[in-house]
Amino acid sequence: MSLKPPTKKVLLKMSSDASNRNKKISGLLIDPESNSVREITLQYDNEGSLLDALYDALGCSTVDAASDCVAFVPSGAVDDLWYDDEGLFSDCEYAFQLPYCVPIIGRGLILSCDDKGYSQSHTLTKDDIECLKDNLIFHRRKVNPTK
Repeated sequence: MSLKPPTKKVLLKMSSDASNRNKKISGLLIDPESNSVREITLQYDNEGSLLDALYDALGCSTVDAASDCVAFVPSGAVDDLWYDDEGLFSDCEYAFQLPYCVPIIGRGLILSCDDKGYSQSHTLTKDDIECLKDNLIFHRRKVNPTK
């Protein structure tokens, strides 16, 4: 099986939207440090932005998203995988890998998006989540201690 990089999708809609103010959504957090996948709640801020919630959930200060990473699940969901855009440059030693994707350093977060590009709750079913867990590979990398 050859690995391909995630397909980037232009959905980094970080401008605020009044209709999203204080809205709560549900995401699936992939945490390679604890080898776990769990559902978390994120909340848009008073200005209708989700950016700070993404930073907090992922433990980073820059984010990016990739599509097509969870399409292998039974429902064929097209949810997006959010991750630390600078993970490769970090001291994080934990990573994970989904089928047909390159390893992701640090945590990942699965969310869906609406037709305007704003993030929404994930759409994975219970069967999808079990399939995700069964096919998820956790890695630990060596980090250069001389930084």
